[in-house]
Amino acid sequence: MTERIREEVINVVFAQKLRSRGLSLVVPEIVGKRKKPDIIVDLYGLRLLIEGRKEHMEKGLFRDIKVKLQEGYGDIGIAILYPNRLYEIKEIGELGKKIEKYKFSGSVFYWTSKGLKSIKYQEKGVGNIVELIRETMNIYIKNDILKEQIGEINHSIEKIVKIINIPDLWLSDKELLKKLKMALGVSSYEKEEKK
Repeated sequence: MTERIREEVINVVFAQKLRSRGLSLVVPEIVGKRKKPDIIVDLYGLRLLIEGRKEHMEKGLFRDIKVKLQEGYGDIGIAILYPNRLYEIKEIGELGKKIEKYKFSGSVFYWTSKGLKSIKYQEKGVGNIVELIRETMNIYIKNDILKEQIGEINHSIEKIVKIINIPDLWLSDKELLKKLKMALGVSSYEKEEKK
């Protein structure tokens, strides 16, 4: 006798399969309300949203994951279309085996300076999806948004160094100023100032 399995259970088992493929710190967090993501995964400091739905619900799934990324729930999103037969199992232990066996379609969504982009995938096993997630992470890490953010941090540090360079603030304690610059990693600022 087969029984119907809930989508939340499929999502958690799918996340466990991702963990078994070497994605570090994969911690599923079932949120419960439909407005929030099905699963939030900490992926090397980036937040990955996993949303899974039946294969005939593609339009709604893609729309929902885009909205959740725009609302700031994550940095990267993966939409997974589950085959209808995945929802029917004889026992819970069978679910993991089915996930390993089946192929999935969907999209990976990520941010660029031009907005939200997506990469569609067709008929991929769990291992192939893990590789796609890693490739997307590399795209995200290399993209211009991250470069802009690093530039902003460097600019802020430079402003702080200029402020702390006021002699009255540190009572002309050059050694303390030098240590602070070294701690902030802006010792090159002093060389530029001398020029």
